[in-house]
Amino acid sequence: MGTLQPKIFIIPLILLIFNPGCVKLPYEAPERVSFKVPESIDPEEMYRWEPPSEAELEARRARQRELDALAADIEALILKFNEMDIAARNLEAGSSSWSQKLAELDRDMMARLAEIEKKNAENKERLTGLSGEVGDLDKLLQDLLRARQLKLFRMDDYKLAYRLFRQRKYSGAASQFIRVLNTRYPSKLRDNILFGLGASYYKLKRWDKAARSLSTVFNQIQNGDKWHEASLLLGLTHYRNSRRSQALYVLHRGLERNPPPSVRNLMEKLERQIQEDPVLVTAQ
Repeated sequence: MGTLQPKIFIIPLILLIFNPGCVKLPYEAPERVSFKVPESIDPEEMYRWEPPSEAELEARRARQRELDALAADIEALILKFNEMDIAARNLEAGSSSWSQKLAELDRDMMARLAEIEKKNAENKERLTGLSGEVGDLDKLLQDLLRARQLKLFRMDDYKLAYRLFRQRKYSGAASQFIRVLNTRYPSKLRDNILFGLGASYYKLKRWDKAARSLSTVFNQIQNGDKWHEASLLLGLTHYRNSRRSQALYVLHRGLERNPPPSVRNLMEKLERQIQEDPVLVTAQ
């Protein structure tokens, strides 16, 4: 039995020599890394440890408290910053919402401004039209003022008409009498104005117009101081205008109303002339 043990040991050894990969050792020790001691550490004191004193521990606790307080302040600042950041985000969101509202208000405002500008343009057009209307009204007012001015009676205009007649400016006298007739003259001068106008037309041999003015006095102003003179001149105008019967009628009416002696005398002579000589004698 003792002779067999060496042989058994030899066989694995032979196998290891000829085929080393077939045998694996049960444990391989890792390669040891060398440690270098820092120069700041004394090698002699590297393995010496002494427990800290109570003063050192208290100092360490004080420093820890200070650190904790500082950390709390930092955390508080950070948390406050986070709240501000949240508020800023909320404000930004609110600002965005307000921006939308402001944009809507701005659009509404622009729309209102556009409407106001449109109305302003329309008002300008209306104002232009109104300016034209005002101009027309002003012109009308000026015309009315001129008409009023023309309607205003002036004694000098009345006297001018008679002065023109005496100067034998019959056309000018007729125009002036018409101008006075269109004014607000005193009613007591109506028969005088119409008589002057009829006399002017008579001198101009415009029989119909002369008869029209004189007939107004004869028919409407019988109580005027020119009625008898107007009746006499109207009879003569009818006679010259080949209206014998109308002339005789006017003279007959005139004589009935007891005219002044000078007017009566002329009426009677004209009446006899018309009756004795019915043939019209044209005035020269």
